[in-house]
Amino acid sequence: MAGNVATFMEDVKRGRISTSNFLEGISNFAQELDLFLGASRERTPGNQPPNHGGRDGLQPAVNSFVALTVMTCAKQLPPHIFLNTPFSYEKTQAECEPIPQLALVNGLESLLQIYLRLPTSKPLQRWANIAAAANFSVGDQQVTGGLTVIREHVGQPGDLTTADPILQATTSGEAILEASQRVDLADFENIEGHEDSDSYSLGLMVEQFHGVRRDCVEDDSLPGYRRAFENWNTLLRSFVSDSINHQKFRSTLSTPQLNSARLLIEWWNGEIDDQSTSEKAFQAFERAAGAGILDDDTFQILKISESAIADEERRYYQQRFISGALGTPYCTFMFLLYQVEFLPYHYSGQLSRKVLSGQRMRAAKIAACQRIATTCYKSLLKECGLEPRPGDANPRPSNPKVYRVNGNGATVAGSGQVTAPLIRGVMVKEDSQCVGSTATTAQNITLGAENINLSADERERLAIAIHGDPGSKIGAAISSCHWLEDTGAQDDLPYYLWDVKQRRTVVARKITGEVQYTAISHTWGRWRIPNSPPVRVDGVNRWMIPENSKFRVKELPEILASVPFALPYVWFDLLCIPQKPTDQDLIKIAKREIGRQARIFRRAKFALAWLNDIDSWEGLQAAIRRLSIRYLQEGNGSEVPKPVLDLAMQNADLPLEIFDSTSVQTANPEKLMNGWFSSLWTFQELCLRPDMRLCTKDWNILAVGENGKTIVGMDDLIALAEGGNFTQVSQSRAEESPELGASGKLQSTHTPMRIEVRSKATEQLWELLDLSGLEFLLNASRATILTLGNQRYCEEDRAKAIMSAIDVVDWYNNPKGPDIEEIPPESPDQYPLAFLREAAKKIGADFYASSLAEGELLEMLVLSLNSGEVQRGGVGSMAPFTSSLLSRAPSFSEGYTGTDHPAVSTWEMLPDKSVEIREAGILSYSGQNHPENRNLTCDIVAPDLSEPASLLVQVHKNVDLDTWVDSFIPTTKNFAVCLHHNLGFLDGILLKELSSGELIKVGTYMITKRNAYKDVIAKTYKVRWRVL
Repeated sequence: MAGNVATFMEDVKRGRISTSNFLEGISNFAQELDLFLGASRERTPGNQPPNHGGRDGLQPAVNSFVALTVMTCAKQLPPHIFLNTPFSYEKTQAECEPIPQLALVNGLESLLQIYLRLPTSKPLQRWANIAAAANFSVGDQQVTGGLTVIREHVGQPGDLTTADPILQATTSGEAILEASQRVDLADFENIEGHEDSDSYSLGLMVEQFHGVRRDCVEDDSLPGYRRAFENWNTLLRSFVSDSINHQKFRSTLSTPQLNSARLLIEWWNGEIDDQSTSEKAFQAFERAAGAGILDDDTFQILKISESAIADEERRYYQQRFISGALGTPYCTFMFLLYQVEFLPYHYSGQLSRKVLSGQRMRAAKIAACQRIATTCYKSLLKECGLEPRPGDANPRPSNPKVYRVNGNGATVAGSGQVTAPLIRGVMVKEDSQCVGSTATTAQNITLGAENINLSADERERLAIAIHGDPGSKIGAAISSCHWLEDTGAQDDLPYYLWDVKQRRTVVARKITGEVQYTAISHTWGRWRIPNSPPVRVDGVNRWMIPENSKFRVKELPEILASVPFALPYVWFDLLCIPQKPTDQDLIKIAKREIGRQARIFRRAKFALAWLNDIDSWEGLQAAIRRLSIRYLQEGNGSEVPKPVLDLAMQNADLPLEIFDSTSVQTANPEKLMNGWFSSLWTFQELCLRPDMRLCTKDWNILAVGENGKTIVGMDDLIALAEGGNFTQVSQSRAEESPELGASGKLQSTHTPMRIEVRSKATEQLWELLDLSGLEFLLNASRATILTLGNQRYCEEDRAKAIMSAIDVVDWYNNPKGPDIEEIPPESPDQYPLAFLREAAKKIGADFYASSLAEGELLEMLVLSLNSGEVQRGGVGSMAPFTSSLLSRAPSFSEGYTGTDHPAVSTWEMLPDKSVEIREAGILSYSGQNHPENRNLTCDIVAPDLSEPASLLVQVHKNVDLDTWVDSFIPTTKNFAVCLHHNLGFLDGILLKELSSGELIKVGTYMITKRNAYKDVIAKTYKVRWRVL
């Protein structure tokens, strides 16, 4: 019979499984899970499939159990796969004798309990059972390799003894720290990440939805490419098919997955790049997917791109190679994105999920730069009286190649007249078989000349897949605030909306049909007119609206009638959130809406930033033109005709509208910024919608190209300003330069002319992003948002202005909590304790990971160490923000966080903003006896050892962690405490002892030696610390 692991263990408990059937069942289960992971994945010791030389024997069952345990430790198995994967086993009608291998029974039952997340008061017992089962027999080197992975994480007696200096009391004989022998459970039971569908690649989503795992014969040199190509083909069909099944599949994709698919389809069709570059890339994929021997060029491109994905340390050189081979950094990043989305060995594993998330973000940024730069270049050509050469304006081939693989595995080519947009290069194996569930079987689709022509409906659907509905766009931010639930339910609607046509507020839940609205972000609080009574606005009957000096509130109905995109409803805070209510119902509505800003902005179809004191975008558009040409020249190696360069470099003295060029306060540039960029409320709204469009006071949207063809969102502007983080192409490409032919075609003849990218507007744009912290927006974590929020202005209730973006709202929504007008006004640099405790709990280790501002340590450390005066009150050194307007830097992790060290969850913030620590994962401490050649090379943000007295916190590269810990002001102890481990790195904080039991954070570190976390473990110790 066939069943899953839960039914199997139930039958074991009921005595319906014999010993031989039990052992065989374990082997069958491991084999089925190994098939799920894919036979082409790279294997490491202990990660090999079980050897079933004797399928009914004990040794193969033990080998299989070790494989299951290693898969669990490596976080390769989503819970629903472990729990629901069917496998065959035999059971009897009569009751069997008890199974003598009790260790295996208890071990498998413990694994099942972990995946079911059953509560237990003895979590260590589960892992003791698993360890006992895995050690049942270790006569095979393969099994020993698997146990090595387990033993790395199971707590062993530490190297500390009672004679170790760290255990000696610093005062009164009281021990500050004692060794604790405990199991590190983080790498075993913290597998919630598997439930986040964002972490699944597109190829895995295709196979899971259709209930298949493609079992393709991979007889070429690069396994997995045929399976990848068939899954890609299925994805493409889902975007042009109107079948219910394909519609349902599209609805299962999360925002990052959907946007990644749109990026790949855009590249596949050659929408924004020279068509020949994407054609060359897909020819490489097609050759790899077909049977036979690959040519050397194709083999090298694919193999080097795979190692570029796997090894970040070599990425720079490998991306240079691929760019040189394929043409542009844009093509390179799309090339790598295709591989992480569709190659089978990226279908599971936590490291692959990190790579997947990072590659999506990088690809979205580079695509945004390519999209804007291409549009600007074509517009400049036209302004110069030049026409793009054929293929530039619409780089789709009129007779594309359509590759198919015949029954013998040979690649053949056909052609068909296709009208744009098209699907090209689609390939499947005609006799390929899908192996898996019979409930839903994916159709084998062969696209040839006879059926490649798309109908008008299919063309429209594919266009929407790439570009979205009119007015929507693919942006540089692949997603926003991924930790927020995105339900799309009716409850997500605001309570009130503004009806643009009827010019009145309406209750949103009473609107029939689909409700679409535009959310508008603006700032007005600082410009409230003092001592001026609120006014009545026509259409708003239940509350009055305060006057401000930015715009006349009585004119809002007329102003909002011109909002772009012509949706029937608008959300505008003054008209949709009751202002200073006295009615109890309105008080409740106002409080509810303030706590639901995340739902309101994310539910909106469009989000606009109304900068109502800006008349035009002339300066910003000039900056975008310069940055676009810079991107094409330095990123793509493209050469630009002199007339285009001259035109792009005009207006060098134009200021950026976002800065007030008429102000005399040039010594304080923060005060010159437009108020929208310095408000905490608008920062929250931008975090929720990084695709925010910028509008002038007359609702002119920032856009470039002919007739404003391409809208530039805030996320696009940030990406373009930093150049998309592209890697420059090989020098050989840059050595050639063109001159303009009669048709506008670039011809290489002489030394290239480079654009002067610096102008008043570009300089001010870079300054704006630095002052506002928006340079970190595109991959901001919750802790980063909280850190950057410290630089923003907020008149009162600071926590309310940021809580929705980081999902820290329980303290506010608690029915026993303060009413909306009863919360004491907080100063701009303070947050309520309840807010901070909830933030620390939800954000986890990243809450403590921000780097200190440069001069923060000077006063408190000098006073406490040199004069003997201990700073008893908390100074907030562990918080992600300062107690002043100094700016702390986001954590090293830059959006990628490994597993939180389990000790961090026990830390608690105290009322004075200090942190009580009873357990800590300590990697290094003063006077520790280090193993020889430990070599913990790291990057740190901390005081420099060469000038410790300055106490200036700065970035230092390639520092030996143990040396720094032993050497920094050695009069008292130093500790390197771990925050995150796994995912290829360890990072944490540096603590300095001020007096017995009182410490202060002085820096942060990240181990840069690749896979160092496998060589050293931050053991957990019992401590009694208060970190000020």
